[in-house]
Amino acid sequence: MNNPYNNQPKRLTIQAKKDLTFNTLSNNNLSDVARNNKVTNKTAILHKKAATALIIKDLGKVNDKEKVLFYMPVTQAFLDMIVVLLFTVCQCSTRNIRKFICYAFDTNISNGKVVSVLDDATKTAKTVNDSYDLSSCRNSSTDELYHRSKPVLASVDLDSKFCMSLSPEETRDGTVWGCHLLDIMSKRVCSR
Repeated sequence: MNNPYNNQPKRLTIQAKKDLTFNTLSNNNLSDVARNNKVTNKTAILHKKAATALIIKDLGKVNDKEKVLFYMPVTQAFLDMIVVLLFTVCQCSTRNIRKFICYAFDTNISNGKVVSVLDDATKTAKTVNDSYDLSSCRNSSTDELYHRSKPVLASVDLDSKFCMSLSPEETRDGTVWGCHLLDIMSKRVCSR
């Protein structure tokens, strides 16, 4: 007996398979879908079952809170980065940093280690900050900020909005300001 349909399942193009699958999902009469797409009823049923199974599987993933998002190796350098981020971004105390590391990574870290990591980060930041080329800074503005009731002298380039200097000080008198501004000027002269 000859098959009345011209298209066999193996000969369907990708687009024809997509159209067939969409039509089986949007139409309850699979005989009509099979006839319109020139395939057998069995092919139409198989496409609908496969699409339905994929949809159900995909919908099940939406509520799956245990799904692993990604794997990340936890190295000492990674823990050091977490310590610095907790201190600078979250403004955590050393005690809270130690608790976080213990709870999140099941690892104990000493107070001395936290302080050592922060000291190393401070040295690195100072090296980076001292390497900035301030020769292009022509117009600046200076002001005093306060952190824990102590003055912080600030200088900002008006054109680029670049913070040229933030210096915590004990006082804000003329001598301290003079030293602060001379320090900025020496960086500009050295960078030329």
